[in-house]
Amino acid sequence: MKKYIVLFLLIFSNVTYAQTKSKEEVLKSIVGQYELNDISAITGDNLVVDYFKLKGLWKQTVAMSLTQKRESLKIAPADLIKLKTMKIMVNNDLSIKVSCNDFTIATIPFKSDGMILDFNGTYGEDSREELSQLKPGLIFNDGILFLYAKDNLAEAEFQPYNLVEILPSAIIVSYNLKEKEFQMMLCESEGMGLSTHTFKKSVVIKK
Repeated sequence: MKKYIVLFLLIFSNVTYAQTKSKEEVLKSIVGQYELNDISAITGDNLVVDYFKLKGLWKQTVAMSLTQKRESLKIAPADLIKLKTMKIMVNNDLSIKVSCNDFTIATIPFKSDGMILDFNGTYGEDSREELSQLKPGLIFNDGILFLYAKDNLAEAEFQPYNLVEILPSAIIVSYNLKEKEFQMMLCESEGMGLSTHTFKKSVVIKK
């Protein structure tokens, strides 16, 4: 009996998140501002770094991936500004802007037949899965709406918003339909370094 219940739940889950809307319809339904909610990263030195909000205040913890013994760290004032100002805006014309402290990380025009892909490198089967699956015509994959990707990042490009000690070679911006959140991923093409930023819709407080 339990086996059939599990099977039913799996089928129900697939039906629930089956993609029925177009990219345009999805973006129209999520117009607005999204604030940074958390960051989860692993560096090339196997160091796990997390930023998260606790009762409205930003916290940072670090741990070695092998021991998982977490240590809380004080966040530097400059990094706190980055955390508080990093956001994603979906405009009425369905263009998207990713920014941090008045620095524009990405400007993403609406493209109905795929994602904005600005790749100069070549990523084959041996590359990270996050990079090798990307292509200009990619729109939806497993409940994820792919919007933007760029590689060959220079350090000067990501330094204004970098909060983790990694040297990313690519940035990927997507929207998770299941979780109703944006994701910005910074990753090295072949190394361990990877960070995932999630953004939740800003809460409008009515007076």
